[in-house]
Amino acid sequence: MTASIGRPRRERIALGAVVLGLSFGLLGHGLFASALPRVPSGDPDPTEETVPTTRPPAPTTTVAATIAIRVVPHVPATSVPQTPGLGALADALTLKVKSVTTVVDAPAYLAVPNRTEISVLFGTRRLSQIYDRTHGNHFVFQFDANSGAERMENVTVSLAETTAPDTYATYALLWQTLIKPLYDVWISPLTFYQESDCDWIGDSEIEIVMRTSDHENRVASFDSRAFATTIRTELAGYWHEVGLDARLSVPTINWEEDDIELPPYGFHAYATSNEPLLPYHSGLTRWKAQAYGQECSAWMSYQTLISVDTYSDL
Repeated sequence: MTASIGRPRRERIALGAVVLGLSFGLLGHGLFASALPRVPSGDPDPTEETVPTTRPPAPTTTVAATIAIRVVPHVPATSVPQTPGLGALADALTLKVKSVTTVVDAPAYLAVPNRTEISVLFGTRRLSQIYDRTHGNHFVFQFDANSGAERMENVTVSLAETTAPDTYATYALLWQTLIKPLYDVWISPLTFYQESDCDWIGDSEIEIVMRTSDHENRVASFDSRAFATTIRTELAGYWHEVGLDARLSVPTINWEEDDIELPPYGFHAYATSNEPLLPYHSGLTRWKAQAYGQECSAWMSYQTLISVDTYSDL
């Protein structure tokens, strides 16, 4: 019979028992530690978020539109100018419109021999200048966007030429123009701050289902745990020169902790918001929500910046 090499059998059994006991002890410690509530590790408090005062860089999801400048003809006159100077100036005046911006221009070097006042009534606001033969004249006015709905506005130009001391020749032109407010809209990425764990052991399998402002369905899937902050870009978007007819809506966002996905996938029904985004929903949107069908919760937030498009020159 061959003798065994190494430690005596009794010692090997004892040593194996010690190793096995240590292994179970470490495993038990790990399970216990996983079950304990986690303590925040310096992650920012979601309630401390503020609305930025300047527009951040546009995210990668961009819908751009180029809206043409409209040159508006004036309403046909019912009379003729009293002097050649008034006729030359009236024929040369132009009105251009884009968004809420209206511009009236009088070019330089017209055959206007006398001092002539140009007075422009934009709705109920009047701007006046003396005709400048060297540089021409340039009137810029920004109408109010109001509710964002398109509407008609009147622009009336009154001309008064001084033909002799205390003697004036006058003429008037009327434009009726469509004012259609345009906006730039920026929606930030979504900030997801998990407030509590969904699983006793390990990370939570997060799934966020969102319907974006331009009615696209998107899903963000990632692992997270309590007190962790995650930034997701699926919600973000930038729209340039859009009006109410773009039908942008307030996003809808829901989330679940998705260990095992089983039919009938009811959570994945994308709900479309009926609340228009334009023109009033600029600012920070932040809310607390529980996971679908569970008690774990999270704070979610995003920022919206909406600005009316105006133009210093057309």
